Amino acid sequence: SLDALERSGVAYVELALDHPAHCAVMFARAAADLRRRADASPQVRASHSAGHAAFDGLVQLIAAAQRDGFVREGDPEEFACIAWCTTHGIATLAMQRMLDGDEEVPWDRETTLAFTRRALANLSRGFAPDRGA
Repeated sequence: SLDALERSGVAYVELALDHPAHCAVMFARAAADLRRRADASPQVRASHSAGHAAFDGLVQLIAAAQRDGFVREGDPEEFACIAWCTTHGIATLAMQRMLDGDEEVPWDRETTLAFTRRALANLSRGFAPDRGA
């Protein structure tokens, strides 16, 4: 369902808020280059596999929502990439404190998560099938 998709996005942002250093390292350019090396360690290969498995899970959520009629027809991998880009963008901006707009009222955890929920609800509506006017 779309609820599962939205919950997974919120969980992604929560992970970034709770473990910003881990996420920063995980998505650093050097880490991406290291994962591509033929002589990468088993740990690096495992983290790469885990990342693929997480994305595959997102693809499966999209495909299930399509089967249930909540997401329009289309490439579930493309929809998953759009959803990941949205949540990753929010997570990255939140970790870098770039969502704080007004320094006198910085975004706290709950403000960030509430924004994430709204963004994903809007994204889900954009994925919805056209029901006609």
